[in-house]
Amino acid sequence: MDGPPIPKFPHFPSVPLGLAENMSYRSQMRVQCQKSIKLRKQIQRKCAEDSLFWASTFAWLFEPRPSPKVIPFIPWVHQVPAWKTIERYLGHQDMGIEKSRAEGASWLAILIVAHKWLYVPMFTCGLISKDAASVDTPDNMDTLMTKIAWELTTLPKWMLPLGWDPSKHRKVKDHTIHNPEIQSEIAGFAATANAAAGGRKTVFVMDELAKFPRDGVPPADQAIMDNTLTVSNSRLIISTPYGPEGAYYRIMHSDSDMVKITLHWQQNPSRTIGAYAVDVGRDNKRSVRLIDTDFWLDRAHQKRGQRSLTAVDLPALAARIMDETDQNPFSYRFMLH
Repeated sequence: MDGPPIPKFPHFPSVPLGLAENMSYRSQMRVQCQKSIKLRKQIQRKCAEDSLFWASTFAWLFEPRPSPKVIPFIPWVHQVPAWKTIERYLGHQDMGIEKSRAEGASWLAILIVAHKWLYVPMFTCGLISKDAASVDTPDNMDTLMTKIAWELTTLPKWMLPLGWDPSKHRKVKDHTIHNPEIQSEIAGFAATANAAAGGRKTVFVMDELAKFPRDGVPPADQAIMDNTLTVSNSRLIISTPYGPEGAYYRIMHSDSDMVKITLHWQQNPSRTIGAYAVDVGRDNKRSVRLIDTDFWLDRAHQKRGQRSLTAVDLPALAARIMDETDQNPFSYRFMLH
């Protein structure tokens, strides 16, 4: 098969992914590791071998919506293949991610980069954001460098590099985070025409490339793509689509050897409860196709006090949903096409 070897994730299947079960698993793991040096070494080995095991056992997310809170990283089902694809091609080939908002693409990149920083000697990463304020502003969790620095504070001390001292190795002024044990480093850059020029990296991560500045000659977004082309074998480009122009649009719509990944809300089971699609047939005749049939059958039963509904009732139920859709002026916002 063409391309780099497919990585293995031998320990991830042992991690429980239900919220309560995962929280209990994490707690027990930390307590047991605190008591046993031998176990700590075993877990460090497993973490080095399997980034998904590491992330789903030790990594946390800062989620500001609906209120600021810290939650365990438990991958959604559609994030797992994206994670595995990134792992396979990281350092070898360009990758482009087209994402919907709030699907966790930036966090996937941050956690994978943090894992490499912890376990891969001489790993170097450049994080490029749309402007200086988005690169590295302390206490602003919207910035990528701050997210990584925060992530390191959530890890057990025995997992951090030997000699790690945030006051020495986390340099806000230079936008760098250095691993003194294995000499890996993460550096942040603003999206200027001179960003990352001259510095070789294992990978460059470009967050929201579609929103990078397009002024100047050449435009900054294209200049960044040009500058990084010869200083890394791998660029991970992440963005929500933002109009039919600019470097991101051209890259994602042109033929190339770039590995393209999609993280769309329609792939996320937690966001498609009650999903249905509107199909348009001949003569523009429309019909509803129920996707989450269990939801609609249960909803109709509870709403109308009917007998338990079955698949036989779906056509009539779909017709009623079609009527409700036609009467909703905002239906275009939530319909699956």
